[in-house]
Amino acid sequence: MTAAPALPAERRVTRGLFGALVAFLFLPFPPLFLLGPLAGLLLLGRPGTAREWLWIVAAMALATMATAVGARSVAQEVVLAAAALFTGIFLAMILVRPGSAFVRAALAALATAAAVAAGCAAVGLGWDAIHQALQSQLLDAMSLVVDQSGLPEASVAELREMMTWMARAYPGLAALGAMGGGSLAVALAARIARRPIVPSPGPLAGFRFNDHLVWGAVVALGLFLLPLRDPWADLVLNLVVIWAGLYAARGWAIVLTAARRWPSGLAVALFLGAVLLLPYVLSGLLILGLADTWIDIRRVLSPPPPGGVVS
Repeated sequence: MTAAPALPAERRVTRGLFGALVAFLFLPFPPLFLLGPLAGLLLLGRPGTAREWLWIVAAMALATMATAVGARSVAQEVVLAAAALFTGIFLAMILVRPGSAFVRAALAALATAAAVAAGCAAVGLGWDAIHQALQSQLLDAMSLVVDQSGLPEASVAELREMMTWMARAYPGLAALGAMGGGSLAVALAARIARRPIVPSPGPLAGFRFNDHLVWGAVVALGLFLLPLRDPWADLVLNLVVIWAGLYAARGWAIVLTAARRWPSGLAVALFLGAVLLLPYVLSGLLILGLADTWIDIRRVLSPPPPGGVVS
């Protein structure tokens, strides 16, 4: 007997998870915030299949490679400590009180940020030292690629400016990576494991959060427009980065909802185009996610049930 073909919904889930995994690794998130929780969730589920062990070994191998790249620095030590703390806190939250993977990841990211800040203060490590180490590490990594590329000086200057900005916003990017990595790890583990310890968080197309949280974004943006001094200016910048990332993810969920009706070829072409025009695409997704606060766009996109709406 031949195996039955996969259902369209199953293919969409698999394709969506693969796309999310590629996007996570493509964006400037610390990969350990995904690899650690994924390996931990699979190990806690008492793996017994070759597929589970293959994913565990792959996650651990990639994590080892990520920690071995580049020279040791203060920034790298802080990121490693944050990743280890996040993994432990997130797994503990999932085991003690299962629930929304995104909420658990957000709470674990908040607890990790508080613990890392307290630890750095205890050893006398300030933000200036971490920021300078991050900036040096990012500029060195950029130089390894750019020096042999033959890019014009104007393009190199723009890349340096981008790396300098990324060093300032790296804590916010790491927080987004923790929230996304934890949620994605749960979704992958639920798909990979024979006995997953937590159910799948559901498709990304359904991602949303409380609409009243928009006031947090408004306050962060208002503070960002004030002439604050460092380190407060960098703190507010990172808050703005977190809020912008959350609303861009909400906008992406809306796009995924609309993409269900698109042919596969069109979806792939648009994805590749989005990679080439990433800054503009992120701006559009941010606006779309903010608009969804007042307009339930996905309800508009969803067709009514057969026979009309029953009141």
